[in-house]
Amino acid sequence: MVRFLNPFRLFSKTKENTDIARKIYTSIVTQSRRPEFYNVLQVSDDKDGRLDLLMVHAFLVFHRFKNDNTELGQISQAVYDCMFKDIEQSMREMGIGDTGVAIRIKKISEGFHGRIGSYQSGLENTNTNHDLKAALKRNLYHKTDVTNEILELFCQYMQASALHLSELDRQKLKQGLIEFAEIPPDALKSRKAKP
Repeated sequence: MVRFLNPFRLFSKTKENTDIARKIYTSIVTQSRRPEFYNVLQVSDDKDGRLDLLMVHAFLVFHRFKNDNTELGQISQAVYDCMFKDIEQSMREMGIGDTGVAIRIKKISEGFHGRIGSYQSGLENTNTNHDLKAALKRNLYHKTDVTNEILELFCQYMQASALHLSELDRQKLKQGLIEFAEIPPDALKSRKAKP
């Protein structure tokens, strides 16, 4: 198995952290599979779109943990390992061999690290959503011709989720209890208004 380093460079192999990481990763996957992202916010409902959406939610969790040098920082490495182990397993189930898996995992890992930088920069620019919209258009929506309104709604979702995660009690996070923000109500209203 090919190994890649989490940019936060905090390592933990304890069973407790692995169990917490699995719980967090399950929440990331569950949120990423919500149908609203595909039928309201127009994420491409295929393997690329699902992977890109998974990476958005993984980024939001890592963004919350990134400056924490305690157990949370160690757990972030375990979540990263869990995510890439799952991606690798999915590839093997599709019949991709060792060499193909190694090449694809390396490409996905590099792409994810690039997304971390662009999403981080976008979230930190509080004056405008221009950078975050550009990052979403380039990554999450690279197959879809989305409107500025959809990009704005997804920006609002990411910003609300980042804020919500930042406010979660550390003890809950250490138990693997994470929550994301709800889909922006304007998006859901817009969808319901359509015939």
